Amino acid sequence: MMQWFILIILAFLAQSSNAVEAIKLNIGSMSAEGWKASKLDITLAKLQTSKPTLKANVKQFDVDSLKKPLYNIQVNCPQVKSTIKAVSCTNSQLNIQDKYLGKPKGKLDFSYYPDTQIFKALLKQLKIANGSVNMDFQTKLTDWKTTIKTQKVSIAKLINYKKRYIDVPLPYELDGKGDFTIKTSGKPMPQSIQTSGQVKQLSFYNPDSTQVGENISAKFDSNLNFQGKTTNIDLNAYIQQGEVFFDPIYAPIEKAKPITVDMQMSYTGTQYKLKKLKYQHKNVVKFDASGQFNLGKTFKINQFKFDMPTTPLPALYKTYLESWASATLQRDLTTTGTVDAHLDWGKRDILFKSELSGINIEDKEKLFGWQGIDGFIQWHNRKKDYSTVLRWKKGYFSKLTLGKSQLYMDVSGQSVKLKAPFRQPILDGALFIDTLKVRNVGQKDMFVELGGSLKPISLGTLTTAFGAPALNGQIAGVIPKITYNLSNRHIDIGGAILIKAFDGDIVIHKLHMEQPISRLPVLTADIDIKKLNLKTLTNITEFGEMQGELSGHIKSLRMLKWQPVAFDVYVGTPKDNKLPRRISQKAVQNLSNLGNGSAVGMLSQGALSFFENFSYQTIGWGCKLQDSVCEMRGAEETGKGYYIVKGGGLPRIDVIGYNQKVNWRDLFNRLKNISNIQAPVIR
Repeated sequence: MMQWFILIILAFLAQSSNAVEAIKLNIGSMSAEGWKASKLDITLAKLQTSKPTLKANVKQFDVDSLKKPLYNIQVNCPQVKSTIKAVSCTNSQLNIQDKYLGKPKGKLDFSYYPDTQIFKALLKQLKIANGSVNMDFQTKLTDWKTTIKTQKVSIAKLINYKKRYIDVPLPYELDGKGDFTIKTSGKPMPQSIQTSGQVKQLSFYNPDSTQVGENISAKFDSNLNFQGKTTNIDLNAYIQQGEVFFDPIYAPIEKAKPITVDMQMSYTGTQYKLKKLKYQHKNVVKFDASGQFNLGKTFKINQFKFDMPTTPLPALYKTYLESWASATLQRDLTTTGTVDAHLDWGKRDILFKSELSGINIEDKEKLFGWQGIDGFIQWHNRKKDYSTVLRWKKGYFSKLTLGKSQLYMDVSGQSVKLKAPFRQPILDGALFIDTLKVRNVGQKDMFVELGGSLKPISLGTLTTAFGAPALNGQIAGVIPKITYNLSNRHIDIGGAILIKAFDGDIVIHKLHMEQPISRLPVLTADIDIKKLNLKTLTNITEFGEMQGELSGHIKSLRMLKWQPVAFDVYVGTPKDNKLPRRISQKAVQNLSNLGNGSAVGMLSQGALSFFENFSYQTIGWGCKLQDSVCEMRGAEETGKGYYIVKGGGLPRIDVIGYNQKVNWRDLFNRLKNISNIQAPVIR
């Protein structure tokens, strides 16, 4: 536009006479390739002096590359200088009054050289977007080039301008301050755009806030080159600090650990080619990547390669994986060891490799841990066999110690299958897995199903591990099916677990766990107790000797943080008991104190003082726990109470309970401290 503008000035200056003091011109419109100016008013004044002035106003200025016009552009030149070689003006005042741009002001120098048809303009300190803009522009016919420098401009305001004038969608909302230098040229369309500068306090977020950045400081240097329908991009960035969240990964960027990025890519329409990406986070991780993508209606990876050399795990985990582990596992972990990663994603097949070395993983609250993990993971969808092998030296889960083991499997697509039976030593026994099915690996609805058996673990080892008295017997069982759902972190065990103990059987049914690796694990189950030998059971406790058999059940067991909060338990003498039925004086005393309201029957008071052992017909005790209260019952009712021990033969001894509701914590403490026995209450 300015070439036409200068030509008009020249024409008026050349044709002016001594009688002409001022010239005004009103032009309806003026246009050339790529632009149109409407309602152009030009005033030349002081033509009789050595310092003629120029005022120009453009009511509306349309540019083909902008979707909206600019309005009310005013230029006020204090002195037009005209020579044979050039027409120029310095220190012109540029004013814009636009609904969206506001009222930016700046200084404008311009000059035109008729012989070469070169036009130059220098815009200085244009106040816009809470900052300032300088621009150096030069054009010759359709060839042009410009350099734009900004200082402390608001990125949010620049984005708002872009939304109005340039119809190119951005995936993020942006804010912050920026200093930029932009160099571009065209013939007449832009051929390249070179940008360098720095941003401070940069923030960004996408519509659903799954990708967020805060307080980012960075320096960058980029180059966009346009070749026909293809755009080439070179980018070098130095990120000094900030915080970034890409759900579920949160990564802080510290000044002592900056990030450098070196990228080359191109795109044609929806086809993107990543020629090179070098990423280095100082003292944390570095990797190289390249690939080809389709960003049309659906995102598609045509080719992608990723290489991360051997990397210490602690810094990598702390910076990039800790938030994911916290969100997914709800645990805080510590790690050691090294890991590498390599991905080859082709048009038809995928192969991911990762080697692990000397890795230790431990929950900070000591709920679980593994030590000495080595091996390699190979995830693929190829026909060729790519095995995954993981080995570890030892570990623990809650109070259970885990021995040395190895996992050998095939990880293909979104499924996992065992290639060899898996045996995990637990205490002095083992968990044996011979079938394994995993669906939707890496997805929120990942589902695991396995089957196997529990090889005998001695009850003594198991109970002492949890701080309870050592018991005789073993725990074992066939596990037809165990399922684990990642979406709700629930474990269900189908079939039954059989515990062989005290010459009888304890069978666990419907075992279900919710979020077992969490701060609030929940366990539910039903348990059947079949013909335990009371003599074998009481011999390992200080409860007092009892003889006979014991059967019963624990229905609707519910444990929270491994402590019972609800159940319905009953144990007693089975009808087909075949063993002698005898009870010691000490056992009578303990049973009489069990409910803080039990008593030895009146007819038994004398016998209790003289005899060590007694016969009984039946024993029975039950508790229905709900809201921290245990509702008690016995073998059968009697008057206002219930028989805990119903005597038989002479001397006869009866233990009768009267309190039907007992605080569970009090009852539990009595059971726990059963060796501290006081004299029974005589009623």
